[in-house]
Amino acid sequence: MTVALTILKSNFLNLSFQFQDFSDNRQLEEIVSIVVPILFGIIFIVGLIGNSLVVIVVASNQQMRNTTNILIINLAIADLLFIIFCVPFTATDYVFNGWIFGGLWCKTVQYLIIVTAYVSVYTLVIMSVDRFLAVVYPVDSISIRTEKNTYLAIGITWIIILISCLPAFPAHGLYTYT
Repeated sequence: MTVALTILKSNFLNLSFQFQDFSDNRQLEEIVSIVVPILFGIIFIVGLIGNSLVVIVVASNQQMRNTTNILIINLAIADLLFIIFCVPFTATDYVFNGWIFGGLWCKTVQYLIIVTAYVSVYTLVIMSVDRFLAVVYPVDSISIRTEKNTYLAIGITWIIILISCLPAFPAHGLYTYT
């Protein structure tokens, strides 16, 4: 066991020395500061167009409003919030040497990242429950799987998540490392 740990430790030290001998970490940082914002830009454009189309098509077509599609709209809205409020600011973090938007916006962006992630996950959970009820109890669940109950479940989910994620505000902020 000690021989294996010694070998792992020596290999790790060799790797760390190889990275320190890398010609210039600044070159890697410059590449990342260009490539990552471009990728985030592509994600932003595709996500904005795709999720907007989902919301517009399903919301404007009365025949498409069923419990599953209402939940899909909620998922698209959570994704849109993430795309609009989180992706651009995270991308700029790679361009500049630090966070340039101030402490309050840092806390807000982190809060929104957490909220939108939870809303997406719990919307998928509600969708799973809806599909379970539709498949296992198709007749009995008709009175439960209504548009009104779906909107109620979405509203309760948002309220619980918005409140339960409030501890993210004091947990995040600007820190200076030397």
